[in-house]
Amino acid sequence: MTYPSEPDKLININNTTHISTKSLYEYYIKNKKKIIKECEYRPVLLFNKYDTSKDFTVVRKYKNSLIILKEDNYDDIITGYTVSISVESQFPGKYLKQKLIDIDYSGNVSEKELKECIKDLARFYNKFNYHITNSSNGYHFRVDILTQANYKVLANTELELKNEFGNKYLINSKLRKKPNGTINLDLVAMNERGSLTVPYSLNRNGSICNYIKLKDLDRFD
Repeated sequence: MTYPSEPDKLININNTTHISTKSLYEYYIKNKKKIIKECEYRPVLLFNKYDTSKDFTVVRKYKNSLIILKEDNYDDIITGYTVSISVESQFPGKYLKQKLIDIDYSGNVSEKELKECIKDLARFYNKFNYHITNSSNGYHFRVDILTQANYKVLANTELELKNEFGNKYLINSKLRKKPNGTINLDLVAMNERGSLTVPYSLNRNGSICNYIKLKDLDRFD
């Protein structure tokens, strides 16, 4: 990882959060091993920001190849301009090891309602190992499963969620403009090239993507 040439340059994340390139560099150095472990040799997307007045630049390739973070290339690929990292959900052969649910919402939805949705999912998947992480504007819910083809996992997850929660939440809605005050259980991350933020990376709003225990959920802010 090359030390930033402008270490004091502030990156404007979302008009309220500013992080220096030095701070980004130091954060990703500190969390290198944990991030590489989470990626499990799957392709990643880098959300870099070079100009504070512009949107993120999404970087998918390094030296004309998909980016797969490893001990021997991490330092060359991650820079002081890398704000967030997402990892593709599929493993080679288009297989998944987790059901991946992005808890998305439209308009007037309270934090309490989002957390109640997580509790609903935790009750429904209580016989499985599951993991809760925070995202830029919501939460991700991941359920460990035996390795299966992605299209089967996606179809089965959509069906079971519609049967259980179809009267309470939108399930994998494709509506461009969703009704105000609704929660959508989005499954797009399970599609080919689908991805979610890597735990221990930063989210695109500058917050840390953390694992959250269910017992700590109400205290999480």
